[in-house]
Amino acid sequence: KSFSYIKVTLREEFPRVLVVRRVTRDGSRYFGPFLSSAVVYETLGVLRKLFPYRTCDVMPKRPCLEYHMGRCIAPCAFEGGRAEYGRVIADVLAFLSGDTRAVVRDLRAKMAAAAVAREFEKAARFRDQIAAVARVTEKQHIVSVAGAHQDVVSVVKVDGVAGVNVFTVRDGEIRGKANFILQHTEHADEAAIVQAFLQQYYTQVMDLPREIIVPVAVLLPQLDVLVTVPQRGHKRQLLLMGEKNAAQYVEQSRVSWEREEHRARRGLRELGEAVGVPGVDGAGPQRVEVYDISNIQGYEAVGSMVVFVGGMPAKAEYRKFKIRELKTPNDFAMLQEVMYRRMQHVKDWPRPDLLIIDGGKGQLSSVKKVLDELRVDVPVVSLAKREEELFVPGRAESVRLPKDSQGLFLVQRMRDEAHRFAIGFYRKRHEKAQVKSALDEVPGLGPKRKRALLTAFGSAAGVRAASDEALERLVGKKLVATIREFL
Repeated sequence: KSFSYIKVTLREEFPRVLVVRRVTRDGSRYFGPFLSSAVVYETLGVLRKLFPYRTCDVMPKRPCLEYHMGRCIAPCAFEGGRAEYGRVIADVLAFLSGDTRAVVRDLRAKMAAAAVAREFEKAARFRDQIAAVARVTEKQHIVSVAGAHQDVVSVVKVDGVAGVNVFTVRDGEIRGKANFILQHTEHADEAAIVQAFLQQYYTQVMDLPREIIVPVAVLLPQLDVLVTVPQRGHKRQLLLMGEKNAAQYVEQSRVSWEREEHRARRGLRELGEAVGVPGVDGAGPQRVEVYDISNIQGYEAVGSMVVFVGGMPAKAEYRKFKIRELKTPNDFAMLQEVMYRRMQHVKDWPRPDLLIIDGGKGQLSSVKKVLDELRVDVPVVSLAKREEELFVPGRAESVRLPKDSQGLFLVQRMRDEAHRFAIGFYRKRHEKAQVKSALDEVPGLGPKRKRALLTAFGSAAGVRAASDEALERLVGKKLVATIREFL
């Protein structure tokens, strides 16, 4: 999200007051950022009622309608208008800088005079303007936009859920905003949350700021960055702005979670009814394990187990299996191997309420055979991809959930997650094997030199693309020729 600023074009002969999204070094004066665009336009509305500055893009030759309505002093048309207009802009700058005392004092005097003259409608308008000034001053959160290079990290806890907002300030402009939800922080204090977040966040960030602004003191000895805890001023205002953002994000996330959890509960009930696993009080299977195999012609084959608890992914309980027994493509046997190995942990891993196998009747039969052999009584079904149909042991006909049902959406999500997890694991194994086999083909290249090459160039392809001079510095001239021959 890009935030709004109010810009006063000081380099123009008769400055204007504009709303912009970017700060540039053009000699103008900028105020902001504003968290809400509604606050910006409310501020401009108050300014227009109080100060007769020009709004035209092109200066007219004579007074326009704005002048006749009392909303501009028409500096373009009257001699001496420049000095008077300069005072108007000075008042605008003072107001936007937070100095509203003179404005409020003048409005109160006018309100009192109108009341004495029994012009009560006019007095009421002045009263409303005073209230508007107070409201805008409270909301606008004006901060400095001098060429700062900062990250502003704000943290809030809402009913035990921690939310983090990070503003990225570069050259005095908020260039980015990121929000995070931190899990398992119910018993952590603010300092512990900030410390843990910063340690994790800044191991992944490439563009380190010169300064990190935080709400509480923390130690980051591993980072050569100034860490400050402001108590007042524009840095404090940025922190408070970030806290509001974080609180809103937590609330929005909570609503999203509740909606998603409601759909998941409904999906589990529909799934349980369809496959004969009603669960406790008809709630359906609460722990579902989904299995998938990924391989190409049996090469570097892997199996995956993803777990859904209460209809939601429980990623900490996902498991990966390297297929050990087979080097030829046989999904049935590979699934059996995975199931044997999973059921070795039947006592120390939580017991599933339902197993879902990615495949058709053949895959289901192979897994059911293992369960029967091990005497493990756990319901199992398979999901065929083409028709999105479920096969249940002992049933001649497949089960098809309604296309618009939450049960089908949930099963598809589970299947897709198992596939994603398996494919990701397979790709890592495959890439590792490619690098290993390519470099292992080079005679005379020992483990130490191979590690040096991979550290320097990242992969066998990187080694192949490197110059002879770069390779010679690591392995010597003689071995470079061998590498060129075998890679």
